[in-house]
Amino acid sequence: MAASIVTLAKELTDFINSVTLPLAVTAERLNRVREDLSDVQELNVWVVPASEAQTTNTRGSDYLDLRIHVAVANTLGYEDNIDADIDTMLNFTDTLKSAIMRENFSDDVYQYMGMENDPIYNATQVDGENMFMTVIVVTYRTLRTQEFTLTP
Repeated sequence: MAASIVTLAKELTDFINSVTLPLAVTAERLNRVREDLSDVQELNVWVVPASEAQTTNTRGSDYLDLRIHVAVANTLGYEDNIDADIDTMLNFTDTLKSAIMRENFSDDVYQYMGMENDPIYNATQVDGENMFMTVIVVTYRTLRTQEFTLTP
């Protein structure tokens, strides 16, 4: 099976949509993280293929490290409940991260390598737009075999 960051992003989106999370959500596969969040009125999860990095294994094969961004955005409540809303969103994000870490995709074609979530949310958006926003960066590794013939 050919490794593809697009295939991985689709599988990750389908997985998020199939797992039970503390808040109901339908993840959407996008080609880029949305910049304008002014129309966000409910919980959103966007899965975005982000990058590929080649690491050489042998002359005939190499590994690809595939990075996927999983963005979580939600409008927060009023000032007096904002800390409770942030706690709810942090709990949701932690549950989502735990589920992703345990899942294997394409019969182990993609090996989970790690995850980054720094910062855990954007404080500027909380203060200025009353919006919770975080991006989880998930890295997977896959073996890609190169098939080519060198001609003199």
